Amino acid sequence: MNAANDTGPYLARVETLEALPALLTLARQAILAAFEADDAESHELKNLLDACIVGAHRLWLREQLRSGEA
Repeated sequence: MNAANDTGPYLARVETLEALPALLTLARQAILAAFEADDAESHELKNLLDACIVGAHRLWLREQLRSGEA
């Protein structure tokens, strides 16, 4: 396997990790816009998405730290 083939999956991972927080934020905004504020189910979904957004940012930051160490 050559170096060009090795970088493809890595670049796909980096691009995905860069896009993930924004995609989850968009989903959160859609939930807020589509459901009523007093709906318990949508409130729970918003909380879950908040946790996912934080997790996505942490994954992206971890990847940035790893790439800086290399």
